Amino acid sequence: MKNIAMLLTVVLLMVALVFILQSPEEKPYSTNSKIALELYNQGVDASYLMKDDEAISFMLKAVSEDPGFAIAQARLAAMYYRKRDEDSAKQHTAAAESLLAFVDSELERDKIKLVLAQFQQLKASQVDSLLDRIVEQDPDDLQVMITKARVLANRRDPGATDIYKSILEKNSNFAPAYNMLGYFAAHTGNYQEAEDYFRHYSYLVPDIANSHDSLGELLTWTGRYQEAEEEYLKALDIQPDFVHSLVGIATLQIKQGRVKAARKLLNELRIGDTSNRYQAEINGLEVQCCLVNDMEEERLQAIRRMIDSLHSDIEKFPWEAIYYALQGDSVKSDLWLNKFKDEIAGTGYGKFDFVKSGIANLIHQRDAILSEYINDYPSAVKHWKLSVEASSENAPHEKWFQQWKLGEAYLNNNQPGEAAVQAIQILQTNPSLYQAWLLLADASIEIGDLPAARAALNSASPLIEVIDNDLPARSKAIELTKKAALQ
Repeated sequence: MKNIAMLLTVVLLMVALVFILQSPEEKPYSTNSKIALELYNQGVDASYLMKDDEAISFMLKAVSEDPGFAIAQARLAAMYYRKRDEDSAKQHTAAAESLLAFVDSELERDKIKLVLAQFQQLKASQVDSLLDRIVEQDPDDLQVMITKARVLANRRDPGATDIYKSILEKNSNFAPAYNMLGYFAAHTGNYQEAEDYFRHYSYLVPDIANSHDSLGELLTWTGRYQEAEEEYLKALDIQPDFVHSLVGIATLQIKQGRVKAARKLLNELRIGDTSNRYQAEINGLEVQCCLVNDMEEERLQAIRRMIDSLHSDIEKFPWEAIYYALQGDSVKSDLWLNKFKDEIAGTGYGKFDFVKSGIANLIHQRDAILSEYINDYPSAVKHWKLSVEASSENAPHEKWFQQWKLGEAYLNNNQPGEAAVQAIQILQTNPSLYQAWLLLADASIEIGDLPAARAALNSASPLIEVIDNDLPARSKAIELTKKAALQ
């Protein structure tokens, strides 16, 4: 799964319902066409390797051979849903639902319902009940195992790794399992383990763009930007239209402060995205660009553009709360925050710890922003600290922004020692974040440790040389260099 490590976003992961497949030798689905079944199998295989267009092509051919092939219709709906082609998704959802009555096997009907559940916004308890029935009847089926593992992984449940490892015990060359294990390891902060998994993934399927893209993400998170870009370019050599790697390169440029280059690439992606599939993600990257590079004059416009491109209230409402907090409007911010909490309560996902911590994180970030608006720095420190604590189970690359903002709040509250601690912690995972080096230099000057300040500025220097000339960090670096020299 690809996603943006977007600051201020509460990433409340809803269940990622994956495709379920039995091999034709074990338990064929309801179709009288061997050709349709083979095409279906090829489509599912392609989907696991993120060859979306190829997967859809196979699946369309399958339903052309047998329009009554219910699970193929359901998978087409899921594939179009992932592409955000709502009309096609609805068309194939309706076809699959109309065919359910003609499926004799209760197990197969449950599998079809599980594929369709992502469109029906089922509560967590409903999804769990459906999945439990399937697992009870088919515990050793590969794709049932994968479905269960994905559900657990999206809830940050370590039981997911046990399932993926048991899959590899059955088939050590099942490449997608290494990919998912890599992401799980990274999101628990085990970066070396994650790298090992991703490198084995790319070893097994070197001609698949996604294998290089996944490694590129890991290298980005740990500050190995040049290596990351090389992996993204390998992915694009294999599949020039692999949008995930184009987004990865734009993310790299944003982290480096190469805003003009990032925006040029994002605009090219936006123009080329005639189906509007990636508009929300592109606009989200614009928001990230403004926030991590301190582009205060542009951030509100970017956030509003992103909100307008989001596809559901549960995505929009937390950003509305942040949007009004940045303007110091606590009344409107409260209104949207309460709407968001009501939406979460209605899904049944509020019982999960990762959702509870995500909501707490959002609330404290919002309160910190409101405190900063009125220059109440003690309160800002309190709430950024609580935000970091709410993210304690997150990996370092997922919470560096909150730590950076906490460090800035500490500086404004005349606590430079605490600010330096935050900077050092950030740099332990990603030594290529110029923001953390400047924070460390600023804190060291306030402490009176000029050698430490000069060392931090020396480390920041090659990073600052890369960023755009009009970013605030350039003038900040010059100011800090003068202070370190004068004192």
